[in-house]
Amino acid sequence: LRYMLNGVITVNDKGIITSINQAAKNIIEVRSEKILGESAWEMFEENKTIIEEIDNAIRKKGFYHGYDVKFRLNDKVKYLALNASLISKPGQGNEDVIVIVQDTTEKKATDEHLQRVDRLASLGKFAAGIAHEIRNPLTGISLFLDDLHDNIAADKEVASVVEQALAEVERLENLVNELLDYASP
Repeated sequence: LRYMLNGVITVNDKGIITSINQAAKNIIEVRSEKILGESAWEMFEENKTIIEEIDNAIRKKGFYHGYDVKFRLNDKVKYLALNASLISKPGQGNEDVIVIVQDTTEKKATDEHLQRVDRLASLGKFAAGIAHEIRNPLTGISLFLDDLHDNIAADKEVASVVEQALAEVERLENLVNELLDYASP
């Protein structure tokens, strides 16, 4: 148990911690041996609900499995994979529990980061789709206005209005290009 990467903690039927390996000490950030003989209830008082949930599951089913369990340790939040089970069968007198602990904080942060990246990629694809849908009619409008401008060049007042419309179409095309730039990987 000394060289395992996962933390291993044993607790007796009164909730007293009877053994703990170095990995568990590192995960729960305890540096001394004084944790042995301490009450798990007092040791993890900030996490009373989780301890109660584990205790209830062990009493009912004989085991507890929890992944990405939010655990408060020394004013920090960690996410832990917790697997707890009775060391012997229920009702045989010995109700000692073994708890396997794994720190999943980094994995959870990585998963959340990947989900954000995925959402941003989806947003980029959506923006590209919208930009293309806008660009197609704009091209038609721009060609029509160019043709109209050429045909009515003699009427300066109408030609001026058409030029303003062309300028607005160009502004929209620039906006569409910015959307496409954002959407490109």
